[in-house]
Amino acid sequence: MLSIIVAFDQEKGIGKDGWMPWNLPEDLQLFKKRTLNQALVMGATTFLGLKAPLAKRHTYVINEEELRPYDNVTYITDLLCFLKEAQISTEEYFVCGGASIYRQALPYCEKMYISHVNGVYPADTYFPDFDENQWEVIAVEEYPGFVLKEYRRLS
Repeated sequence: MLSIIVAFDQEKGIGKDGWMPWNLPEDLQLFKKRTLNQALVMGATTFLGLKAPLAKRHTYVINEEELRPYDNVTYITDLLCFLKEAQISTEEYFVCGGASIYRQALPYCEKMYISHVNGVYPADTYFPDFDENQWEVIAVEEYPGFVLKEYRRLS
């Protein structure tokens, strides 16, 4: 199963200069809690924005070539093939950026975990538009600075 996990502001901004334009430690803790011991899917730019691969998670990096060998990191050259296989898997794969990967993965995802960040921040990267009528909100949690909503795709 494929799920998207993302934080975006009121204009769907997700990044500025390769990283998030806000500082919300509680959102990062929720990301860690949700994805611990799970599989992550991300593009090379997002991966390179990390100081190191995230501990206790297997990371699938979409890139034409291996950037550098790491334990628990697999490089994927055929994103479409990977998405189709992950979509029918019983394992949950968390798509976590960047914008191009979100856009390509969105049609294959069954769930989304979106932290709706209060306000508008300077951004150069945006989450793709999606038809909210194709999704239902199944959980809402309010935190200082953001609201976390869990979405499930309608059949």
